Amino acid sequence: MRVLITAGGTRAYIDEIRWLGNVSSGRFGAEIALAALERGAEVTHFYSERAISPIEKKIDITGDMAAQLAEAKEAADRFAPLKDRYRDIKFLSLESYQQKLEQLLTSEHFDVIFLAAAVSDYAPVAQTGKIPSDQEHLTLELNRVPKTIERVKDWAPDIYQVGFKLLVGTSTEVLIEAAEKSARHNHSDCIVANDLDLLRESRHTIHLVRLGHPTETYSVDDNPAENLVDRVFEWVREKQKLQSVAVGSKR
Repeated sequence: MRVLITAGGTRAYIDEIRWLGNVSSGRFGAEIALAALERGAEVTHFYSERAISPIEKKIDITGDMAAQLAEAKEAADRFAPLKDRYRDIKFLSLESYQQKLEQLLTSEHFDVIFLAAAVSDYAPVAQTGKIPSDQEHLTLELNRVPKTIERVKDWAPDIYQVGFKLLVGTSTEVLIEAAEKSARHNHSDCIVANDLDLLRESRHTIHLVRLGHPTETYSVDDNPAENLVDRVFEWVREKQKLQSVAVGSKR
């Protein structure tokens, strides 16, 4: 299984120094990458420069160094047999995300893409240099950014597309309805719907929404990343079998 995972947040530049961003840490994307690797996949992790990576571990030099180094050693030992099937590619700006993603999808084959990156919905026209900092008020005009997810199936028609829908403080019914709308509009095979409030409260819960199928829900106790990868890999294989049968019948 060849897997492409996008993670982290894009930057929309105001000038050459300032930018607009979002709260995405890329943590869930890193967890998906590790789960996919442990299930034998070849993983390309396409993430923002400041996002969490499965191959990096921060050390707090004011904390218990022995315990942290032991944890780092355990993580390194866990990753060692997987590293030959892993590569990472980084993006920073909205433009670099769009350009690199198109290049990846049109030049290589992937069986599935997890579009977990938080991509800017609006962006200003970036100004050259630096906007003066002595103004009492600064008004920015933002333009809606074309949705990159809308182009994925144009670039890779046969890929199994997993999109993500994040809302804040809403009901499960509204969240799932929004995910269904996204699936229809973007031709996604599956949408991972979640709520930021639950994520902040360490109660991360995901809903796997597929048009024409019952919604599946996994709470933090179910290990959402592992269940997501298990289910998606199963659905990808089912789709590939159906495609293979269809090709055989035409012959």
